[in-house]
Amino acid sequence: MIAIDTNVLVYAHRAETALHQAATRRLVAMAEGGGLWGLRLSYLDAGDA
Repeated sequence: MIAIDTNVLVYAHRAETALHQAATRRLVAMAEGGGLWGLRLSYLDAGDA
């Protein structure tokens, strides 16, 4: 299983970052691929912080 690093999520979310396109491509490839990957539940519960 691949654990996705927080920085990859940030880069994929923030279009103004230099790594936005690369991070987005990587996340899409993982989501559409057959491998196992995961996120920590605490990443999903960040609220509006």
